[in-house]
This record gives sequence, structure tokens and C-alpha cells, in this order.
Amino acid sequence: MGFGEAIASFFRGYGQFSGRARRSEFWFATLFVSGVGFVLAVLGGIFDPNAEGGILTFLYALWILGLAIPNLAIASRRLHDADASFGYYFIGLVPIAGIILLLVKLAQEGTPGANRFGDSPKFTDEDQPGG
Repeated sequence: MGFGEAIASFFRGYGQFSGRARRSEFWFATLFVSGVGFVLAVLGGIFDPNAEGGILTFLYALWILGLAIPNLAIASRRLHDADASFGYYFIGLVPIAGIILLLVKLAQEGTPGANRFGDSPKFTDEDQPGG
């Protein structure tokens, strides 16, 4: 899955917590969201150094808040691909070790074939193993 396709899939899956997401979809979406947020934050710091509610500060806040649900949704689908429930996401609340464990799980290759969360997104219908 390429960068553009991953971003399109990210926005199509807005609020969809079921199913599975490939690693490329998750990491490209994370890169895109973080990159745009970083640019907005830097521009806000340059053009509104007091950060007292300028337009760029507002756009940054809107960007972060507007993408909170799809970010959680894609994390849920990514964990499903690694055969973990969304509850695993909250292990990241444990300082240091929890964050490392969550990152490892998010970077782990997905379960080949179907798992309890659905068919593998890595294969098309005719390419599904055992099918």
C-alpha cells in the first residue's frame, strides 16, 4: 500500500474500529498526521510566537482534535491485525515499558490469513490463504 492509498484509506475508515489495518496504512497515516501537525505547530510558533489564539494555533488544535477518533480507530484496526484487542492500546499508559510494548505490537507483522478480527488486509479475496 502506497502513501496516497494509505492516507485515503485512513480517511475512509474514519471512526471504523472494526476490521484490520496493514502496517503501511497505519505508519503512513501516522507520518502524515504527525507531519501536518508539526508544520502547523512550527508555522504557529513562527507567525504567532505568543500562541494567544492565532489562526495557526486554532488550525493546529482543530487538526489534532479532528483526527483523534480516526487515529484511535486506525490504531484499533492495526492492533486487530496483530491479533490483539483495542484494550492493548492502553498498555501505552504505563511509562516507558508500556509505550515500548505498544510500539512493538503496532510494528509487528499482522496475522497471516484470517484471525478473530477478520480477513487479512494484505491479500485480496482471491489471494486469501486457504481460500
